[in-house]
Amino acid sequence: MMKKKRLRITSLILSLLLISGCWMSGIVVANAADTGITSETVEEREISLAEYREILINDGLTPSEADAKINSHVVTRGPVVRLYEVVKTKRKQIKGSFYLECRVHIYVWRDANYGNMEIDHAAAPSVNLVGPVINSSYSGNQSASCTTSKVTVVYNGQLYFTVNSGVSVGFGSISASTSTTTTYSYGVSGSFIWTLAEV
Repeated sequence: MMKKKRLRITSLILSLLLISGCWMSGIVVANAADTGITSETVEEREISLAEYREILINDGLTPSEADAKINSHVVTRGPVVRLYEVVKTKRKQIKGSFYLECRVHIYVWRDANYGNMEIDHAAAPSVNLVGPVINSSYSGNQSASCTTSKVTVVYNGQLYFTVNSGVSVGFGSISASTSTTTTYSYGVSGSFIWTLAEV
C-alpha cells in the first residue's frame, strides 16, 4: 500500500515538473527566440563633434567627460576619421506576422574609406510590437550598452496592443474587448545585439 502511494506521489511530482518545464520553455522561446530576425538601417549621417558633444551631455555625461571622450579619438585617430550616427532597427518574430522591434542610435567612427573602425556610443533604445495592430505600446525597461565592437540593448517589460476582432494573435492575455477590437498584454524580456560589422 505504501509503495503504491509513493509511486503515485512520485508520478504526480514528475508530471507537474514536466508540465511546468514545458510552460517555462514556452515563455523563454516566445520572449527570447532569435528566429525570423531582420535588421535594417533607418537613417545614417555624419555628425559634427560639437553635435556629438551635446548628444553625450544629454545622455548623462558631464561636459568634461564628453570632451575627454571626443578628444581621445581625435588625438588617436587624426583628422581622417569621421563620426556617424546610424539608426538601426532589428526585429524578432513573436508569432506569425507579429514582430518585436528594437530601435537604437549607434555612434561609430569611420575611416576615409568608409570602413567602420569602432563603436563609440549607443543611445535612445526603444522597443515595440509591429504587425497587424491598430496601435501598440511598450511599458518597461530598456537600456543600451556598447563595447568598441558590439551594441547590446536589454529589455524587460510589457507590450499592450489592439487588433481588429477576428485577427489571429495566438499569444498574450486579453485585457479588453469590444465588438470590433481586442486589446492584449504580453510580457517580453531579452536582448538585441548588433556587431560592428552590422553597423
